[in-house]
Amino acid sequence: MNKRSADAVKKMIIDWLNAERFKSKEVPDQNAHFNIVAFISDLGFNIIQARDKEDSVFIGTNLNFTPQQISLFEGMNKAKKQSYFWALRMRLLNSPNLGTFEIKPKAPKEIDSIFISSKPIFYDGLTKDRLFCVLFDVHKAVMMTIWLLEEMSGATSTSSMPSTYVT
Repeated sequence: MNKRSADAVKKMIIDWLNAERFKSKEVPDQNAHFNIVAFISDLGFNIIQARDKEDSVFIGTNLNFTPQQISLFEGMNKAKKQSYFWALRMRLLNSPNLGTFEIKPKAPKEIDSIFISSKPIFYDGLTKDRLFCVLFDVHKAVMMTIWLLEEMSGATSTSSMPSTYVT
């Protein structure tokens, strides 16, 4: 697929985001045909067509934990940390639209961020419905990650994230 086709797909995605009143912006990315950040409740989710992928896009985000969330994690004993990571991994693996995830820097000892992305959405399956379903699935994975941390650490509604999920 040529650059012109990637440009047409980029325009189509931006039009869909605008039609649904999503705040978005394009960011420079030398490794991508395009990289559009779509915002849900001030959280940015990148919609990317990588240069080495000629007919697919994926959605990803890097969840950076707040100092308060890191403190919750650090307050857990070793067994709770292990339980958190096992539960998190299994839930992320069982989500049908999610692809890659990477817990950084050294799970289960240390945590400061988690990269979560979707499986590729190939051009022949790229519809407005599919794009938004996958975008919301990645967003739900972020919410689940934070809420699971709060639950397993014994926190009492400390999140700056909303306590409900609405799409």
